[in-house]
Amino acid sequence: MGGHSQFLVKELGLTRDEVERARIGEDVEALTEQQKVLISFVRRLAERPRQIDADDIAALRAQGLDDATIVEAMSVCMMAAVTNTFADALKFDEDLERFGMRQGYF
Repeated sequence: MGGHSQFLVKELGLTRDEVERARIGEDVEALTEQQKVLISFVRRLAERPRQIDADDIAALRAQGLDDATIVEAMSVCMMAAVTNTFADALKFDEDLERFGMRQGYF
């Protein structure tokens, strides 16, 4: 997750605090309503995928997101889940410490 967080800081200009707040579901003024709704959806997808229903998709569409964008967001979320599980199993965090890279990830 840390690499994705760094991308948001470097490429989108968010602060580390804003990224951390968005990750835990807090409101971040720098984000658009569309981004906030999408983040909320993806958090729910990651935590409770079986509870996603037509109302969730309708809420995204109501914010102007098309099906291709919704499917892409879902795909990125699920690929991140697999990647994080893989990294956790390999103790990737320990490698970050060993190579002095921990400060760059959050």
